[in-house]
Order: sequence, then structure tokens, then C-alpha cells
Amino acid sequence: MSGRSPISDYLRELAVALPGPRGRRERILAEVEDHLHAHADALVTAGHQEQTAVAGALESFGAPRVVAASFAEGAARRTLAAAGTGVAVTVVGFAAGVAVLTQIPGLASSSPLGDGPAGAIGFFAVQLALVAAAIALLRALALRPVARAGADELAFALRAGALATVTAAVALGAEAAALAAHWRAGTTATASAVVLGVLAAAALWTLARLARAGEQVRRLRALDAAPAPAASALEQLAVLAERLPATLVPTARAALGWAAGRRSACIALVAAMPAALLAAASLREHGVPHGPGALARELLAAAVVFALEAGAVMACAYAFDRLLGLWPRRTRVLS
Repeated sequence: MSGRSPISDYLRELAVALPGPRGRRERILAEVEDHLHAHADALVTAGHQEQTAVAGALESFGAPRVVAASFAEGAARRTLAAAGTGVAVTVVGFAAGVAVLTQIPGLASSSPLGDGPAGAIGFFAVQLALVAAAIALLRALALRPVARAGADELAFALRAGALATVTAAVALGAEAAALAAHWRAGTTATASAVVLGVLAAAALWTLARLARAGEQVRRLRALDAAPAPAASALEQLAVLAERLPATLVPTARAALGWAAGRRSACIALVAAMPAALLAAASLREHGVPHGPGALARELLAAAVVFALEAGAVMACAYAFDRLLGLWPRRTRVLS
């Protein structure tokens, strides 16, 4: 077996590059060793010299750094997939809980959608959490058919999940503060507190998984000698749009192409939609005003609501563009 010392050298180099806990690395090394020896044996049986067979087995398997990067990428994707479940439970569970809570007499005032500082914080945090979770879902769907994802692609998905979880946790805190301020002993209040506790635990577990995924992505980036540029969320949306019914694809292409070349206009349009809905809800909540003065005050209040919501959405879109990779770095029409 002295002619197979290159395999031992290969395994030592691979052991240094492999990420993960010791037990997992040892299992991987054992499997790789078995595979290399089996491949070399097959080549020897086919008539190759021992040295040639070993070299062929090593060449077919790939450089240690490349193999280690492949295992690191797989580990990061598995951890991100598990964290994605936690993101969904935390964000969707909280949004559903708020929707139910606002319908319960006596507890509606404890919703984070209510008035006051806690209500404002909770309201914007819920919106940001839902949008970030949608971006994380978009990236997860786009990465599903990809055989090998780069570190930057995984980092964008990781950041979206982390932003969704952190903002959902902020909204949970606002909800807990509001619930405590309007606490009324009873089964409903107790059940609400228990649900908040469960969601808070889910958020903490998710953040722990995301932190682990972050470490795995950093190791992958260190191993990846030639990282591929990551696609933006808009580009990934264009890829997913190709799976729509054939009659809708041209329209989706045109809309996404317009958005890619007009970032500011697109952000303004997207911000105007929830702002208009919120302003309309503000007018409807206060009923029909009596007299010109009351009407003017209601319209002014609705205009302020519109401006605050639109400004907040636009500020977040610009602030998180690079962090989440929302728009292509080079403006071009998507096709």
C-alpha cells in the first residue's frame, strides 16, 4: 500500500480544510478514504499501474479544498433550511396571532397595531418582518434547483432570515409590553402570553440556527477560491417568473425589466401602495367628519399617515438594498 501514500496526503489536507464538528469530519474522511481506495482498486483491476490508478482516483474526486467547500455548502444549506422553518413559524405565527388578538374584545387595545410608541414600533416591525420573510422565501425557492450555491447567495438568504426574525422579535416585545399594560386576568390573556412565549422561544432558536449558518457561510467563503457573483432578489424573481403560465410570462418580464431599470420609481410605487391603504384606513376609522374644519383635519391626518408610511418604506428599501441584494448592481433590463 506504499504506492497509495498520496491518498494519505490527500486525506490529511482534506482534514484541515473540512468544516464542522470532529465526529462529522471523521465520518466524511472515512467515506472519502473508502471511495478513493475502491476507485483505485477498480483502476488497477482494469489494468492500470498502481501509481496511475491512485492519481486517477484523486483527480476524479477533486482537489481537497473544492471537496471541503462542497461539504461546507451542503452544511450551510441544511442549517439555513432548518432556520427557514423557524423564520416561518415566528413571523407567520406572530402575524396570525395579531390578527386573532385584534378581534378579541377587551384585548384589541393590546395589539401592536394600536396607538402609542409600542404600537408604532410593533406596526413597522411587523411590516418589515413580513417583507424580509418574503425575500427569504424567494431566495429559498430560487436556490432549490441550484446544485451548488455560492457563499454570497447563501449570505443574502441568511440576512433576509435574520432581519425577519429580529424584527419579528421586536414586534413580539412591543406586543408583550402592550399586553402587560392592558392585562386583564383570565384565560384569554393567559393564552396570549403563552403564545407569545412560544413564539419568543422559536425566535431565539431561529437566531441560534442563523448564527450557526453564518459561521458555515464564512467558512465556505474562505474555501471558495472563485466565488460566483450572487443574483439579486429581482433577478431571482425573474427566474421564478419564467415558471408562470405562458400567457403571463411576457407581462412579468416587462414589469421586472421596468423595475430593474427604474429603481427609484419602483420603490416609490411600492411605497405608495401600503401608504395609500393606511391613509384610507385612517379616514375610515374616524368616520364621516362634520364641517369643513373637521374634514380638513382628517385629510391632513391621512396625508401625514401616508407620508410617514411611504417615507418609512422607501427608507427601508434603500437602507436594506445592499444588505439583502434587492436590485442588480448593474442596471439592465431583465430578460
